[in-house]
Amino acid sequence: MKVKGLIAYNESIYVIFKDFFDLSSKMGTTIHGIIGYNLLRNFVVKMNYRNKKIDFYNPDTYIYKECIKCEILLIQLHRKNHL
Repeated sequence: MKVKGLIAYNESIYVIFKDFFDLSSKMGTTIHGIIGYNLLRNFVVKMNYRNKKIDFYNPDTYIYKECIKCEILLIQLHRKNHL
């Protein structure tokens, strides 16, 4: 997968033509797609909700800048197997 210089190899892509799970109404906003852990795990991700933009950066070359208006959230992703 390649999008504007972002390259990810061996990615699974799921296309849903009908929103059977009614995600948009549950989230309170239109859902156009879902980005998974396999893509996010290798990058520093910057989300700009106002401009509806997601930027991906190489963690080896990314320079962290202090931002007074920004909030850094540490997240943990846990895998749970369901039977």
